[in-house]
Amino acid sequence: MVYKLSDQLDHIGNTQYIFETYKEYLNTNRNKFPTSVLDILASERWFGGSGSTAPYYCELDNFEIIDFGKESARLILTLIKKDHRDYKEKPFRLRLIYQGLLELNIPHQKDISINPFMWRYDEFLFFDPWSSYGHNERMFTHNIEWVGKNVWSITAKQIVATWEDL
Repeated sequence: MVYKLSDQLDHIGNTQYIFETYKEYLNTNRNKFPTSVLDILASERWFGGSGSTAPYYCELDNFEIIDFGKESARLILTLIKKDHRDYKEKPFRLRLIYQGLLELNIPHQKDISINPFMWRYDEFLFFDPWSSYGHNERMFTHNIEWVGKNVWSITAKQIVATWEDL
């Protein structure tokens, strides 16, 4: 179930309802998420308006997959938020490392080499394919919606986020 991407936020008069529902989903399912996801969601750096250190309206700077096809596979996204003339903020670089990469779904996009990817919305969902067998590995899916409504879906076991001022 997807809670806070543009299909909901852009078409519902009460966007606060979507965020409250998503927050309730996260609280109800806390025990199903890896600690690394809960740490990011609790971070003051992750949430906030576009003038904060949150990833919203960051530009994708680099995309790297390491150990593809192995259990140690990981994805690294490097994002940059540049100084914006409409509000005061310090530029920064955000690096997201998805460890134990299980699945990556990136839909086809025309002109990928000339159109920048700007982060718009995101959501974390728990991923528990083996729960019916009594095994909870605490994995997650991170859906990232870029400006233009392209949604990437990343399923992994852990995530690490690091910020660097520019």
